[in-house]
Amino acid sequence: AIARSPSSAIALVAELRADGPFTQTLLGVTMVTDLLAVVLFAICAEAAQEALAPLREGEEAGRAPLALACGVAVRMLVQVALSVALGLAGAAACLGCLRLP
Repeated sequence: AIARSPSSAIALVAELRADGPFTQTLLGVTMVTDLLAVVLFAICAEAAQEALAPLREGEEAGRAPLALACGVAVRMLVQVALSVALGLAGAAACLGCLRLP
């Protein structure tokens, strides 16, 4: 259960003042599994939206699986790129506001 919950893992590490290679590995695995969960959810949400979307004007019925996969992949890449850009901009703004003279 500890490897699935970042908050409990961080709380235990802080409470026990744990340090070392196992602790670092545990925290790394915890963060990677959370990242994977978010990415997989985004992929599934995009695939479902693309598969269940009504046909747009000019599209053929029964799109090929390759076209569906390409559409999902392109939208995912755009969303990830925009999310990273927005995160970096937010971080830069926070750093700029918190910088003391």
